[in-house]
Amino acid sequence: MVKRWFAVGVMLLACFLVVGCGIPQEEYDAMVADNEAAKTQAASLQSQLDKVESDLAEGEDNLAAVQNELAAVQDDIEAAQDEAAAEESRASSAQSQVLSLQSEISSLQSEISFLESEIEAAEARVAEIEAAIAAAEEAAAAEEAARVAALPEKVLRVPVPGATLCDLVLQNDVLAIIMIFEVALGGGCNNRTFLDAEVTKPFTEGKWEERWTLDRYGVTVMYDMTFWSDPKGGTNYSVSMVQPSAEYVNEEYGFSVKYPKTWKEVAHTSADTVFQVAGAPYDIPGVAIGIIDVAEGVSFADATTARMEEDGDTGIEVVSERGSTLADGTPATVVILKYVTPDGYNIDSLVLGVEKDGKHIYVAVYTINEYEPFSEEQMSEVAHTLSFE
Repeated sequence: MVKRWFAVGVMLLACFLVVGCGIPQEEYDAMVADNEAAKTQAASLQSQLDKVESDLAEGEDNLAAVQNELAAVQDDIEAAQDEAAAEESRASSAQSQVLSLQSEISSLQSEISFLESEIEAAEARVAEIEAAIAAAEEAAAAEEAARVAALPEKVLRVPVPGATLCDLVLQNDVLAIIMIFEVALGGGCNNRTFLDAEVTKPFTEGKWEERWTLDRYGVTVMYDMTFWSDPKGGTNYSVSMVQPSAEYVNEEYGFSVKYPKTWKEVAHTSADTVFQVAGAPYDIPGVAIGIIDVAEGVSFADATTARMEEDGDTGIEVVSERGSTLADGTPATVVILKYVTPDGYNIDSLVLGVEKDGKHIYVAVYTINEYEPFSEEQMSEVAHTLSFE
Protein backbone atom coordinates (compact mmCIF):
# COMPACT_ATOMS: atom_id res chain seq x y z
CA MET A 1 0.00 0.00 0.00
CA VAL A 2 2.82 2.49 0.87
CA LYS A 3 4.72 1.50 -2.28
CA ARG A 4 1.75 2.31 -4.47
CA TRP A 5 1.33 5.84 -3.04
CA PHE A 6 5.09 6.37 -3.40
CA ALA A 7 4.90 5.52 -7.14
CA VAL A 8 2.04 7.97 -7.64
CA GLY A 9 4.07 10.72 -5.93
CA VAL A 10 7.09 10.03 -8.14
CA MET A 11 4.91 10.37 -11.22
CA LEU A 12 3.47 13.70 -10.03
CA LEU A 13 6.97 14.98 -9.29
CA ALA A 14 8.08 13.98 -12.75
CA CYS A 15 5.25 15.92 -14.29
CA PHE A 16 6.21 19.01 -12.37
CA LEU A 17 9.81 18.63 -13.41
CA VAL A 18 8.78 18.21 -17.03
CA VAL A 19 6.70 21.33 -17.01
CA GLY A 20 9.42 23.20 -15.24
CA CYS A 21 11.89 22.12 -17.93
CA GLY A 22 9.96 23.64 -20.81
CA ILE A 23 7.93 20.66 -22.07
CA PRO A 24 5.37 21.69 -24.66
CA GLN A 25 1.90 22.40 -23.34
CA GLU A 26 0.24 19.60 -25.23
CA GLU A 27 2.62 17.08 -23.92
CA TYR A 28 2.21 18.54 -20.52
CA ASP A 29 -1.56 18.35 -20.73
CA ALA A 30 -1.35 14.82 -22.00
CA MET A 31 0.89 13.91 -19.15
CA VAL A 32 -1.47 15.58 -16.68
CA ALA A 33 -4.38 13.72 -18.21
CA ASP A 34 -2.44 10.51 -17.98
CA ASN A 35 -1.61 11.36 -14.43
CA GLU A 36 -5.27 11.96 -13.60
CA ALA A 37 -6.19 8.73 -15.28
CA ALA A 38 -3.46 6.97 -13.34
CA LYS A 39 -4.76 8.51 -10.12
CA THR A 40 -8.30 7.47 -10.97
CA GLN A 41 -7.10 3.99 -11.79
CA ALA A 42 -5.03 3.91 -8.59
CA ALA A 43 -8.08 4.99 -6.56
CA SER A 44 -10.18 2.30 -8.26
CA LEU A 45 -7.49 -0.22 -7.63
CA GLN A 46 -7.25 0.93 -4.04
CA SER A 47 -11.01 0.55 -3.66
CA GLN A 48 -10.84 -2.93 -5.15
CA LEU A 49 -7.91 -3.71 -2.91
CA ASP A 50 -9.84 -2.53 0.17
CA LYS A 51 -12.81 -4.67 -0.85
CA VAL A 52 -10.59 -7.67 -1.45
CA GLU A 53 -8.93 -7.12 1.95
CA SER A 54 -12.39 -6.77 3.57
CA ASP A 55 -13.57 -9.92 1.82
CA LEU A 56 -10.36 -11.63 2.88
CA ALA A 57 -10.88 -10.60 6.52
CA GLU A 58 -14.50 -11.77 6.38
CA GLY A 59 -13.38 -15.00 4.77
CA GLU A 60 -10.79 -15.48 7.49
CA ASP A 61 -13.49 -14.86 10.15
CA ASN A 62 -15.79 -17.33 8.40
CA LEU A 63 -12.94 -19.79 8.17
CA ALA A 64 -12.25 -19.41 11.89
CA ALA A 65 -15.97 -19.94 12.64
CA VAL A 66 -16.06 -22.99 10.41
CA GLN A 67 -12.90 -24.29 12.03
CA ASN A 68 -14.49 -23.77 15.47
CA GLU A 69 -17.65 -25.57 14.34
CA LEU A 70 -15.51 -28.33 12.89
CA ALA A 71 -13.63 -28.64 16.19
CA ALA A 72 -16.99 -28.77 18.07
CA VAL A 73 -18.26 -31.41 15.65
CA GLN A 74 -15.07 -33.39 16.14
CA ASP A 75 -15.53 -33.14 19.91
CA ASP A 76 -19.14 -34.32 19.51
CA ILE A 77 -17.96 -37.16 17.30
CA GLU A 78 -15.33 -38.17 19.87
CA ALA A 79 -17.92 -37.97 22.71
CA ALA A 80 -20.38 -40.00 20.62
CA GLN A 81 -17.64 -42.54 19.92
CA ASP A 82 -16.88 -42.77 23.66
CA GLU A 83 -20.59 -43.17 24.47
CA ALA A 84 -20.92 -45.77 21.74
CA ALA A 85 -17.97 -47.65 23.21
CA ALA A 86 -19.54 -47.46 26.68
CA GLU A 87 -22.90 -48.64 25.31
CA GLU A 88 -21.17 -51.46 23.52
CA SER A 89 -19.46 -52.43 26.79
CA ARG A 90 -22.77 -52.31 28.66
CA ALA A 91 -24.45 -54.30 25.92
CA SER A 92 -21.70 -56.89 26.15
CA SER A 93 -22.10 -57.06 29.94
CA ALA A 94 -25.90 -57.34 29.60
CA GLN A 95 -25.47 -60.09 27.05
CA SER A 96 -23.20 -61.96 29.47
CA GLN A 97 -25.81 -61.56 32.22
CA VAL A 98 -28.56 -62.79 29.90
CA LEU A 99 -26.51 -65.83 29.01
CA SER A 100 -25.83 -66.47 32.72
CA LEU A 101 -29.54 -66.11 33.60
CA GLN A 102 -30.52 -68.37 30.74
CA SER A 103 -28.13 -70.96 32.11
CA GLU A 104 -29.59 -70.59 35.61
CA ILE A 105 -33.15 -70.80 34.26
CA SER A 106 -32.26 -73.93 32.38
CA SER A 107 -30.78 -75.42 35.55
CA LEU A 108 -33.86 -74.42 37.60
CA GLN A 109 -36.19 -75.87 34.99
CA SER A 110 -34.32 -79.15 35.23
CA GLU A 111 -34.56 -79.06 39.02
CA ILE A 112 -38.28 -78.19 38.87
CA SER A 113 -38.87 -81.07 36.50
CA PHE A 114 -37.06 -83.40 38.91
CA LEU A 115 -39.03 -82.08 41.91
CA GLU A 116 -42.33 -82.43 40.05
CA SER A 117 -41.57 -86.06 39.40
CA GLU A 118 -40.64 -86.50 43.08
CA ILE A 119 -43.89 -84.79 44.14
CA GLU A 120 -45.91 -87.06 41.87
CA ALA A 121 -44.24 -90.08 43.42
CA ALA A 122 -44.82 -88.74 46.94
CA GLU A 123 -48.49 -87.97 46.20
CA ALA A 124 -48.94 -91.48 44.92
CA ARG A 125 -47.35 -92.82 48.11
CA VAL A 126 -49.54 -90.57 50.28
CA ALA A 127 -52.61 -91.83 48.44
CA GLU A 128 -51.54 -95.41 49.15
CA ILE A 129 -50.94 -94.62 52.84
CA GLU A 130 -54.28 -92.79 53.16
CA ALA A 131 -56.06 -95.72 51.62
CA ALA A 132 -54.29 -98.09 54.03
CA ILE A 133 -55.18 -95.82 57.00
CA ALA A 134 -58.82 -95.65 55.92
CA ALA A 135 -58.94 -99.44 55.65
CA ALA A 136 -57.26 -99.82 59.07
CA GLU A 137 -59.67 -97.31 60.67
CA GLU A 138 -62.63 -99.07 59.14
CA ALA A 139 -61.37 -102.39 60.46
CA ALA A 140 -60.66 -100.89 63.91
CA ALA A 141 -64.15 -99.34 64.04
CA ALA A 142 -65.72 -102.65 63.15
CA GLU A 143 -63.60 -104.42 65.76
CA GLU A 144 -64.48 -101.81 68.38
CA ALA A 145 -68.16 -102.03 67.56
CA ALA A 146 -68.01 -105.83 67.99
CA ARG A 147 -66.12 -105.48 71.29
CA VAL A 148 -68.58 -102.89 72.65
CA ALA A 149 -71.54 -105.03 71.64
CA ALA A 150 -70.10 -107.90 73.74
CA LEU A 151 -69.69 -105.76 76.93
CA PRO A 152 -72.07 -106.21 79.88
CA GLU A 153 -74.79 -103.57 80.22
CA LYS A 154 -73.21 -101.79 83.23
CA VAL A 155 -69.66 -101.46 81.88
CA LEU A 156 -68.35 -98.10 80.55
CA ARG A 157 -68.57 -98.17 76.79
CA VAL A 158 -68.46 -96.04 73.68
CA PRO A 159 -70.05 -94.25 71.98
CA VAL A 160 -70.34 -91.73 74.82
CA PRO A 161 -73.78 -90.12 74.97
CA GLY A 162 -74.03 -86.36 74.57
CA ALA A 163 -72.18 -83.80 72.47
CA THR A 164 -68.58 -85.07 72.35
CA LEU A 165 -66.40 -84.05 69.40
CA CYS A 166 -64.32 -87.24 69.69
CA ASP A 167 -64.57 -90.02 67.14
CA LEU A 168 -64.96 -93.63 68.33
CA VAL A 169 -61.22 -94.30 68.32
CA LEU A 170 -60.45 -91.20 70.44
CA GLN A 171 -63.39 -91.95 72.75
CA ASN A 172 -61.99 -95.42 73.34
CA ASP A 173 -58.50 -94.01 74.10
CA VAL A 174 -59.93 -91.56 76.66
CA LEU A 175 -62.07 -94.32 78.16
CA ALA A 176 -58.91 -96.36 78.84
CA ILE A 177 -57.53 -93.47 80.94
CA ILE A 178 -60.80 -93.09 82.84
CA MET A 179 -60.74 -96.83 83.59
CA ILE A 180 -57.31 -96.39 85.18
CA PHE A 181 -58.77 -93.74 87.52
CA GLU A 182 -61.77 -95.91 88.31
CA VAL A 183 -59.75 -99.07 88.97
CA ALA A 184 -57.48 -97.08 91.30
CA LEU A 185 -60.56 -96.06 93.25
CA GLY A 186 -61.54 -99.73 93.68
CA GLY A 187 -64.35 -101.94 92.49
CA GLY A 188 -63.14 -102.56 88.97
CA CYS A 189 -65.05 -101.03 86.09
CA ASN A 190 -68.42 -102.74 86.52
CA ASN A 191 -71.55 -100.89 87.65
CA ARG A 192 -70.42 -97.67 85.97
CA THR A 193 -72.21 -96.05 83.04
CA PHE A 194 -71.76 -92.84 81.11
CA LEU A 195 -74.49 -90.27 81.65
CA ASP A 196 -73.46 -87.38 79.41
CA ALA A 197 -70.68 -85.58 77.52
CA GLU A 198 -70.56 -81.85 76.85
CA VAL A 199 -68.16 -79.47 75.14
CA THR A 200 -67.11 -76.92 77.78
CA LYS A 201 -64.83 -74.92 75.49
CA PRO A 202 -65.54 -74.95 71.73
CA PHE A 203 -62.98 -76.00 69.12
CA THR A 204 -60.61 -73.07 68.55
CA GLU A 205 -57.21 -73.21 66.82
CA GLY A 206 -57.04 -76.99 67.09
CA LYS A 207 -58.00 -77.13 70.79
CA TRP A 208 -61.19 -77.85 72.72
CA GLU A 209 -62.35 -79.04 76.17
CA GLU A 210 -65.05 -81.48 77.30
CA ARG A 211 -66.58 -82.80 80.52
CA TRP A 212 -67.79 -86.41 80.70
CA THR A 213 -70.19 -87.43 83.45
CA LEU A 214 -70.64 -91.00 84.65
CA ASP A 215 -72.53 -92.88 87.32
CA ARG A 216 -70.41 -94.81 89.84
CA TYR A 217 -72.53 -96.97 92.16
CA GLY A 218 -75.22 -94.25 92.15
CA VAL A 219 -72.67 -91.41 92.64
CA THR A 220 -72.23 -88.83 89.88
CA VAL A 221 -68.57 -88.44 88.88
CA MET A 222 -67.16 -85.97 86.34
CA TYR A 223 -63.97 -85.95 84.28
CA ASP A 224 -62.55 -82.88 82.53
CA MET A 225 -60.58 -83.35 79.30
CA THR A 226 -58.50 -81.06 77.11
CA PHE A 227 -57.85 -82.04 73.49
CA TRP A 228 -55.37 -80.44 71.07
CA SER A 229 -54.18 -81.30 67.57
CA ASP A 230 -50.71 -82.79 67.20
CA PRO A 231 -48.67 -81.15 64.39
CA LYS A 232 -47.41 -84.64 63.46
CA GLY A 233 -50.96 -85.96 63.17
CA GLY A 234 -53.62 -87.25 65.54
CA THR A 235 -54.93 -85.67 68.74
CA ASN A 236 -53.30 -85.25 72.16
CA TYR A 237 -55.39 -85.07 75.32
CA SER A 238 -55.27 -84.82 79.10
CA VAL A 239 -57.80 -86.23 81.56
CA SER A 240 -58.47 -85.14 85.16
CA MET A 241 -61.19 -86.11 87.58
CA VAL A 242 -63.26 -83.19 88.85
CA GLN A 243 -62.71 -83.10 92.59
CA PRO A 244 -65.66 -82.33 94.87
CA SER A 245 -65.09 -79.03 96.65
CA ALA A 246 -65.35 -77.75 100.18
CA GLU A 247 -65.82 -74.09 101.13
CA TYR A 248 -64.24 -71.74 103.63
CA VAL A 249 -66.54 -68.88 104.71
CA ASN A 250 -65.30 -65.76 106.53
CA GLU A 251 -68.31 -64.07 108.03
CA GLU A 252 -66.35 -61.14 109.47
CA TYR A 253 -65.23 -59.87 106.06
CA GLY A 254 -68.03 -61.48 104.09
CA PHE A 255 -66.15 -63.70 101.63
CA SER A 256 -65.73 -67.38 100.79
CA VAL A 257 -63.22 -69.60 98.96
CA LYS A 258 -63.68 -73.10 97.54
CA TYR A 259 -60.98 -75.77 97.59
CA PRO A 260 -60.72 -79.53 96.90
CA LYS A 261 -62.71 -81.48 99.47
CA THR A 262 -59.93 -84.02 99.96
CA TRP A 263 -57.53 -81.34 101.22
CA LYS A 264 -57.07 -81.07 104.99
CA GLU A 265 -56.57 -78.08 107.23
CA VAL A 266 -52.93 -77.52 108.22
CA ALA A 267 -50.98 -75.19 110.50
CA HIS A 268 -50.74 -71.59 109.32
CA THR A 269 -47.43 -70.55 107.78
CA SER A 270 -48.03 -66.80 108.20
CA ALA A 271 -49.27 -64.59 111.01
CA ASP A 272 -51.76 -62.98 108.59
CA THR A 273 -53.27 -66.32 107.49
CA VAL A 274 -56.83 -67.03 108.67
CA PHE A 275 -57.27 -70.42 107.01
CA GLN A 276 -54.92 -72.92 105.32
CA VAL A 277 -55.49 -76.34 103.71
CA ALA A 278 -53.25 -78.68 101.74
CA GLY A 279 -53.28 -81.97 99.86
CA ALA A 280 -52.21 -85.26 101.40
CA PRO A 281 -49.81 -86.78 102.17
CA TYR A 282 -47.06 -84.11 101.81
CA ASP A 283 -49.14 -80.95 102.41
CA ILE A 284 -48.79 -79.86 98.79
CA PRO A 285 -50.31 -78.30 96.91
CA GLY A 286 -52.01 -75.97 99.36
CA VAL A 287 -54.09 -72.82 99.81
CA ALA A 288 -53.46 -70.08 102.37
CA ILE A 289 -56.14 -67.42 102.88
CA GLY A 290 -55.22 -64.24 104.71
CA ILE A 291 -55.88 -60.57 105.36
CA ILE A 292 -53.32 -57.73 105.38
CA ASP A 293 -53.62 -53.96 105.65
CA VAL A 294 -53.57 -51.75 102.56
CA ALA A 295 -50.70 -49.23 102.67
CA GLU A 296 -50.99 -46.07 100.57
CA GLY A 297 -48.71 -46.12 97.54
CA VAL A 298 -47.72 -49.78 98.07
CA SER A 299 -48.69 -52.29 95.36
CA PHE A 300 -50.21 -55.65 96.18
CA ALA A 301 -47.02 -57.40 95.01
CA ASP A 302 -44.86 -55.26 97.34
CA ALA A 303 -47.26 -55.78 100.24
CA THR A 304 -47.16 -59.54 99.63
CA THR A 305 -43.34 -59.74 99.48
CA ALA A 306 -43.08 -57.61 102.66
CA ARG A 307 -45.42 -60.05 104.46
CA MET A 308 -43.37 -63.02 103.25
CA GLU A 309 -40.11 -61.45 104.40
CA GLU A 310 -41.63 -60.99 107.86
CA ASP A 311 -42.48 -64.72 107.82
CA GLY A 312 -38.81 -65.54 107.13
CA ASP A 313 -39.13 -66.47 103.45
CA THR A 314 -36.06 -65.70 101.30
CA GLY A 315 -35.08 -65.51 97.61
CA ILE A 316 -38.44 -63.95 96.82
CA GLU A 317 -38.91 -63.38 93.07
CA VAL A 318 -41.96 -61.70 91.59
CA VAL A 319 -42.35 -63.50 88.25
CA SER A 320 -45.34 -61.45 87.12
CA GLU A 321 -48.16 -59.19 88.30
CA ARG A 322 -51.37 -58.59 86.37
CA GLY A 323 -54.90 -57.37 86.79
CA SER A 324 -57.83 -59.79 86.90
CA THR A 325 -61.50 -60.00 87.88
CA LEU A 326 -63.54 -62.44 89.95
CA ALA A 327 -66.58 -64.25 88.58
CA ASP A 328 -68.84 -61.46 89.91
CA GLY A 329 -66.74 -58.74 88.23
CA THR A 330 -64.80 -57.68 91.35
CA PRO A 331 -61.36 -56.27 90.35
CA ALA A 332 -58.42 -58.35 91.56
CA THR A 333 -54.63 -58.61 91.22
CA VAL A 334 -52.71 -61.81 90.47
CA VAL A 335 -49.05 -62.19 91.45
CA ILE A 336 -46.88 -65.22 90.59
CA LEU A 337 -43.97 -65.77 92.97
CA LYS A 338 -40.99 -68.02 93.64
CA TYR A 339 -39.42 -68.18 97.10
CA VAL A 340 -37.68 -70.39 99.67
CA THR A 341 -39.39 -71.20 102.98
CA PRO A 342 -37.55 -70.94 106.31
CA ASP A 343 -37.13 -74.74 106.29
CA GLY A 344 -35.55 -74.70 102.81
CA TYR A 345 -38.36 -75.69 100.42
CA ASN A 346 -38.49 -74.07 96.96
CA ILE A 347 -42.05 -72.83 96.47
CA ASP A 348 -43.95 -71.71 93.36
CA SER A 349 -47.07 -69.73 94.20
CA LEU A 350 -49.97 -67.84 92.65
CA VAL A 351 -51.45 -65.17 94.93
CA LEU A 352 -54.75 -63.43 94.16
CA GLY A 353 -55.67 -60.29 96.09
CA VAL A 354 -58.75 -58.08 96.34
CA GLU A 355 -58.77 -54.69 98.08
CA LYS A 356 -61.79 -54.38 100.37
CA ASP A 357 -62.43 -51.81 103.12
CA GLY A 358 -58.75 -50.96 103.58
CA LYS A 359 -57.66 -54.61 103.57
CA HIS A 360 -56.08 -56.96 101.04
CA ILE A 361 -58.02 -60.25 101.06
CA TYR A 362 -55.60 -62.74 99.52
CA VAL A 363 -55.72 -66.36 98.38
CA ALA A 364 -52.26 -67.92 97.93
CA VAL A 365 -52.13 -71.26 96.11
CA TYR A 366 -48.69 -72.90 96.33
CA THR A 367 -46.73 -76.06 95.52
CA ILE A 368 -43.25 -77.56 95.50
CA ASN A 369 -42.57 -77.92 91.79
CA GLU A 370 -40.31 -80.99 92.21
CA TYR A 371 -43.15 -82.96 93.81
CA GLU A 372 -46.31 -81.45 92.34
CA PRO A 373 -45.74 -79.43 89.12
CA PHE A 374 -46.88 -75.81 89.16
CA SER A 375 -49.98 -75.27 86.98
CA GLU A 376 -50.95 -71.61 86.69
CA GLU A 377 -54.29 -72.54 85.12
CA GLN A 378 -55.32 -74.91 87.92
CA MET A 379 -54.05 -72.63 90.69
CA SER A 380 -55.79 -69.64 89.15
CA GLU A 381 -59.03 -71.64 89.02
CA VAL A 382 -58.85 -72.30 92.77
CA ALA A 383 -57.86 -68.70 93.64
CA HIS A 384 -60.68 -67.25 91.52
CA THR A 385 -63.32 -69.10 93.57
CA LEU A 386 -62.97 -66.15 95.98
CA SER A 387 -66.35 -64.42 96.16
CA PHE A 388 -67.97 -61.74 98.31
CA GLU A 389 -71.46 -61.56 99.73
